[in-house]
This record gives sequence, structure tokens and C-alpha cells, in this order.
Amino acid sequence: MKNTDSPISGRQRTGFWSWLLAVDQILRGQVTQPGRSIPSDIRFPIVGVSVVVVLMAMVYGFCMGVFSLIHGAETSEYSRALMQTFASMIKVPMLYVLTLVVTFPSLYVFNALIGSRLRMLPVFKLLVASLAVNLAVLVSMGPILAFFSACTPNYPFIVLLNVLVFTIAGSLGLLFLLLYCY
Repeated sequence: MKNTDSPISGRQRTGFWSWLLAVDQILRGQVTQPGRSIPSDIRFPIVGVSVVVVLMAMVYGFCMGVFSLIHGAETSEYSRALMQTFASMIKVPMLYVLTLVVTFPSLYVFNALIGSRLRMLPVFKLLVASLAVNLAVLVSMGPILAFFSACTPNYPFIVLLNVLVFTIAGSLGLLFLLLYCY
């Protein structure tokens, strides 16, 4: 499948690179700008962007597990640290995917009740785009978390830093959603 309508590059992109380009276009507002298209015409490869979203969540999960990798190696519990890192790489994507699955029906109904003209698929695409923004911010802050995990043995500080990073990413994802809707 070739992507020939890319406003960023004249070259054709295929596969995974086209999915990354779609996430970039979402971040830049080129896909979901209300003024550029009719509201029901939100165009991006939803399966591809969903795959990128899951991969970004796994990368951030790995960054969360860096603390246990570094400090687990110091206490000779390296196999347990590896399992903790793997668990973080699984639970972060599950957090987002299961939250979307559980809340999508009510979000769609609330959207319809406030008078939105968006049908079910565009609402779902908009929510996936919002998750893409959220996780792009989250994964961009992953190296910061990994750096502080390597520099400090203070686990409560790392937990607080994770809460701060999730709060920033969630707020920007919500802001993206609100800016599109209003």
C-alpha cells in the first residue's frame, strides 16, 4: 500500500514508515484539522497508527522498567528485574487499549448527545489520534525517565516522575481532542 498524498514529502512511503508519517501528520494537525476537511473525513491508516501506538506504549514501558533493570542488577535479582521490565512493556499498552475498549461506547454516546455530527468510525479514529498524541508525548519523555532511573536509587521519586509524565501526556492528548471537537 503506497501513500502518495503525503504533504510532507514528495517520495512515496510504504508500510511501517507510512504509519510513522501518519502519526507525524497527526501531531502536526494535518490529519485532523477541522477547517481542512469535513468532520467525518478523518483520514489516516487506523490499523497502522494503532500498531505504532502500541509500540510506543511498549517503548515507554521499557523506559519504566529501566529502574528495575539497573537497580535489580545491583542486588543480584536480575531475572526478576527482566520480568518486571517485560511486565511494564505489556501493561502500558494494555492500559491504553483496554481503556479505549471499555470507554469507547460511552464516549460515542456522550459525543452524540452533545450534538456532534461524527459517526462511530470517525469518533473512534479521533480517539486513536488522541492516543497517538498522548503516547508520542509519553515516549518522547521516556529517555528522561530512563536517565533519572539510572541516576537515582530513590524509587518514590521515579514513581512521582512517572505520574508527572503520564499527567503531561494525558493533558496534551485531551487538549488535542478538545481542540478538534471545539
